[in-house]
Amino acid sequence: MLEEETLLIILAALQGLLSQTIHVSQIPIIWAKEGSPVTIPCDYNISDKNSTSMGSYKWYRDMIKSGLEVSENNHNYSGRLSTADTDQFISKRSATIVLYSVEVEDSGMYYCEVTLQFIHAVSGYGNGTFLNVTVSSSGPPSYLVMNIIRLILGVLVFLVALSVCLFQPRCFL
Repeated sequence: MLEEETLLIILAALQGLLSQTIHVSQIPIIWAKEGSPVTIPCDYNISDKNSTSMGSYKWYRDMIKSGLEVSENNHNYSGRLSTADTDQFISKRSATIVLYSVEVEDSGMYYCEVTLQFIHAVSGYGNGTFLNVTVSSSGPPSYLVMNIIRLILGVLVFLVALSVCLFQPRCFL
């Protein structure tokens, strides 16, 4: 009888470990200006609050698993990527990445995949974050352009008034 109870307890514990689920959260959209850094957050929760000390994460662009992997090994992101360290990933449950010097070509859907190791590997995927990179204006701000135009027009009006006045004998009296 004691062996059956022990076996049932072990089976219940194993069933709990085998039925682990991971919920991965991503924000739907991020706007960034070309040339700036952008943080793409990814957080996860597990169904059982027992902690794990083993796991990994990957990022994909455009499609989960079959999309372009976002990593230092990919020449499109090499030297422009910062990833969460092990402490952030395990303790804070964060798989956030930072992409530096974003380009318009970086626009697209980014998916986070989290894999944790229990008795077997369990993976979860976020719904994706759309990164929209806009072109930054290379010229001066519009208010500066308007002030320069006003100054030039003011100088022109003054010069026209001065030249008209020079030909009028009573202008300076």
